Formats: sequence, C-alpha cells, structure tokens
Amino acid sequence: MAATGTFDAAVKAAAEYEASGLATELNSPGADLHDARHAALAMYREGISLLNRLPKDDAFADHRVLTLLLRLYVASAQSLLRVAQPYAALQQATQALDLPSPALAGGAPVPGAVTVLHRIRARAVVTMEQANE
Repeated sequence: MAATGTFDAAVKAAAEYEASGLATELNSPGADLHDARHAALAMYREGISLLNRLPKDDAFADHRVLTLLLRLYVASAQSLLRVAQPYAALQQATQALDLPSPALAGGAPVPGAVTVLHRIRARAVVTMEQANE
C-alpha cells in the first residue's frame, strides 16, 4: 500500500490541477481562449500524470482516484475537441472508458460521465470523417 500521506497529497494536487484548468478555461476572454485551452490541457495532463504514477493496485482501489481521473480525462477530451484535435480527444475518451468504474471501489456510479465520453468519441470520429471528405 502506498504511503497514505503521499497518496492523499497526489489526489489533492490532481484535484487542484483540475480546478485550475477549469478556472483557466472559464475565466479567459475570447481573444485568449485558444491559449487558455492549451494551458488548461497542460494542467489536466499533469493531474492525469500525477495520478497515473500512483501504484495501480492502490489507485484503482480508491474511488476518489478513479472519479478524479475520469473527470480529468473528460475535461481534457472536451478541451482537445475545442482546439481541433479530434484524434487526441478520441484517445483521451477511450483511456477514460478503459478505467474501472469508481462504483467498483465503493464510490458512486458515474453514468453521466460515461455518456459524455461516448459523445466525445462520436464527435471526434465525425470530425475526423468530415475532414477526410
């Protein structure tokens, strides 16, 4: 089992990356929105990376980590679609859907997030197909 302090610190830091990324995207004026989305993406990716460095057995047994990873992947995939990177968005959504459900680790089920991820995947595929026409 990972050291509880280190584990909790990683979860807290990842949550802060998520909050900072969302705030950056939401509080940017129109002209700076593209740059803000890229800055938010960097924050989401850092949060994902931080959680992915935790021991898998411990991380996947903690509903907080699974829920936070899911939220970070959703935010990242949505931002990737907004900056016209549909293939990367598709990959992020697929990685999120491959995660165990937080409900399996004692957390709440997340059917809304799963639905959003499937919509992101569909939008990404349609966007890529339209680009090939």
